[in-house]
Amino acid sequence: MSSRRETTESERLLVVKWSKERKSLREIASLIGVTHGCIQKILQKYKKTGSVANIPGRRRKEMLSTTAKRKIIHSVKKDPRVSASKLALSMSSTIGEKISDETIRRMGFMAVHQYESHSSSM
Repeated sequence: MSSRRETTESERLLVVKWSKERKSLREIASLIGVTHGCIQKILQKYKKTGSVANIPGRRRKEMLSTTAKRKIIHSVKKDPRVSASKLALSMSSTIGEKISDETIRRMGFMAVHQYESHSSSM
């Protein structure tokens, strides 16, 4: 199985141009080097949206603000021996958002490794 790669916007524009020139899906696919299914999806997207550009903002939204993250990291650095569940409860009441134990563990890991990377570069 070949590795996946995203088609560039210029390639997608060529697909639309060649499609308007009445080239077949398979001809276009062989010219660009992708499957005819990929060509079909590009043309469907063009017919639906009128554009071949990627739609911005299509990733998972972050739950915590940078301020909240900073508070969590600060509290982990201040007392690293406090359990993640206790810290999650106290931070939930402080920040006003529900925070899972795993989020606290992840932030603690980031705090430790962030500190290590700064200290090793000195």
